[in-house]
Amino acid sequence: MRNFILLYSGLLILVMSTDVPAESNAHSYQECLLEITRDGFVQDRSDIGRIKSMCEKRFPDSAPNIIGDKLNDKALDKIDLYTNWTEKGEITGSVYNGNPDLIVTRLQVLFTPKTDKGSVMDFFDSEEYYLNLKIKPFSTATFSIDPKKTKIRGPLGWKLVRAWGY
Repeated sequence: MRNFILLYSGLLILVMSTDVPAESNAHSYQECLLEITRDGFVQDRSDIGRIKSMCEKRFPDSAPNIIGDKLNDKALDKIDLYTNWTEKGEITGSVYNGNPDLIVTRLQVLFTPKTDKGSVMDFFDSEEYYLNLKIKPFSTATFSIDPKKTKIRGPLGWKLVRAWGY
């Protein structure tokens, strides 16, 4: 009995130390997800992102670009966006994901030009953009919008309208 416990403990440590179980027979991203979830590795929602990351590492060519579910207001409140307008007319910025167990995959952002005095101009001058990013929990990603794709010039304001993730 003691030998069985030692053997089981050793196997458990081996499985936990590798990204995907050593005995995995998966040949694609989808098979990897099915195999791991079927074998009972999912304990709660926070495991899902970790499992998807493991399968993405193992099968990067067959991993889909998942947008995920629309995030609720509580999750939106934990996303910070910082923007800047460059002299070349480019809108650049960074996005911080403060959600502990969600990967943010897409943002819908409304950019509005500001007047010389700093107040936001008319809503009709605003432009909406979808930013496809993959931001892990407690991480930052950067973005850039080509000046050819925007009419906004100069200082701008922004509003995060929606976000998606898993």
